[in-house]
Amino acid sequence: MADPRASRAVGAPVGVLAIAAGALLAVRPFAAPELMAVSVSLGLAVAALIELVQLDRQRPAKLTLAIGFAVGSLLVGLWQPVSLPAVGAVTGTLLILAGGAELWSAALISNENWPRLLNSPSPSGFWPSLLYGGAWVVLGSLSVVWVDRTLLPMAVVLGMYLLMVGLAVIIDLVFPAHRLEAPERIRLAGRVLAIVVGSALAFGGIGLDNGRATPGPLYAPIAGAGHAPGKLLRADSYAAGAVPGVVAARLLYVTTSAQGSPIVASAVIYVPADRVTEQLPLVVWAHDGTGLSPACAPSMRGLGVGGMSFADRVAASGYALLAPDLPGLGVEGESSYLIGQAEGRAVLDALRAARQLNGVRFGDAVLWGYGQGGHAALWAGLLRDDYASEVSVKGVAALAPLTDLAATFSASDTGPDGERADSSLISSYAQAYPDVEFNSYVRPSAWLRVRETAARCADADGFLLPQLRALDAGPIWARPVTEGPLAARLAANRPDGRIPVPVLIAQGGADAMVTKDVQAAYVAAQCRRGTAVDYRLYSDQDHDTLVAPSSPAIADLLAWTADRFDDRATSKTCS
Repeated sequence: MADPRASRAVGAPVGVLAIAAGALLAVRPFAAPELMAVSVSLGLAVAALIELVQLDRQRPAKLTLAIGFAVGSLLVGLWQPVSLPAVGAVTGTLLILAGGAELWSAALISNENWPRLLNSPSPSGFWPSLLYGGAWVVLGSLSVVWVDRTLLPMAVVLGMYLLMVGLAVIIDLVFPAHRLEAPERIRLAGRVLAIVVGSALAFGGIGLDNGRATPGPLYAPIAGAGHAPGKLLRADSYAAGAVPGVVAARLLYVTTSAQGSPIVASAVIYVPADRVTEQLPLVVWAHDGTGLSPACAPSMRGLGVGGMSFADRVAASGYALLAPDLPGLGVEGESSYLIGQAEGRAVLDALRAARQLNGVRFGDAVLWGYGQGGHAALWAGLLRDDYASEVSVKGVAALAPLTDLAATFSASDTGPDGERADSSLISSYAQAYPDVEFNSYVRPSAWLRVRETAARCADADGFLLPQLRALDAGPIWARPVTEGPLAARLAANRPDGRIPVPVLIAQGGADAMVTKDVQAAYVAAQCRRGTAVDYRLYSDQDHDTLVAPSSPAIADLLAWTADRFDDRATSKTCS
């Protein structure tokens, strides 16, 4: 571009675009890998534009880089499923090449006899080009070697690059070399400013996103193959999760997927500190939906995210409390959200694993569950005789359980909680069942919103998700869940069948997510199958308040559980 006016007319808008795209990527308000991949793809496309803006006859390497960034953008955007190492390698290699070209152009300033290699002495000056070239090589190397499941490193690295090069283009246009006595100093200061701003945005993104908790060393991948279901693999103390008067430990153990393969799951156990040496009754708590990311595990974020707000009352009753993270949480793996076989087996195998802890002894168990966890607890009751007959289970209590899945997910206008459940369901089932196609059931305009919702933890919407909901607040479904393969899968995961131990089902009359009519119909069906069900309706409680510490359902739950441990007769709704 020989004409300075033309350079400004094109370069300035592209520079501003690069700065905006870089700031967005550096802040990285995304959680869904699919959305992050789209953002990285668009960022690489902007990088291609910025290279074209800087193209001149003396620097044909810019055209080569522009083509490389454009090809990289297509590769990242079209590569399905997303290959994280591939995305990191593509992004990192391109940045390393860009950095190398910039370093070589700096070297040519004082070594004009060196081979040009499609380059020319840098018009920006030696020190600015040396700083940027070195920074890009470092950033590119980080992108290649630092790969995680969120695409986070690639996004931050590319965002930093775009910020730096966008600011450089603007500064070079505003302060051209022929109009200033010391342009290099100004350009160098501008590039330092770009690095500082990019770093600040990257660190600021952590706070904006409510923090990005990642599973610690305990949750590091470990092979489950070769071990029997319920085998305890690891255990460590867990001071951060303890309540007053309670000691806690986290566990890793082997369980079985819905397909019958060995997988690894995690759990946390709480034991009253003054009764550690006794044989204790054991309550198993299965949590409500918390999100599909491994970092959403209640053993990491606290049991409160899954509905357990009364652990102190459990300990005061003299019970140990075992809380499994359902598969896919804590330890990375395929989600088990509302997949009955996987959930139920994980609950029973957690019981097996807990009995292998040194220094503690456990007696009979009662299974509790809330929401998704109620579904898991009911499935554990159904599977116990065939899967873990040696485990002594005295009863199953389910609070607002998701039972008739088709009826529950057919409901419309269920609010943010309902949308979170919808998003988790379709994301989990599309991953677990090849015949359930995500794009077939979700409206195209809701794809990104659903992906982002499912990837985020229930207690951390972040910055982007509310904006996506504001842009499109309509239902996510493109077709009814009662049609096609999804309907068949929902029916197969309904906890039907006779449960051979007493069952308590507690339901809020004001629950908009799991309605009392749906629950009453399920209870009636279970009664016909011969399950001894005690059904209790709490008219004033909704889905959340049903498990609040002050809820009458909690006092009833504790009393019902005490009766099970004492072998007292149970009241029955079934006539």
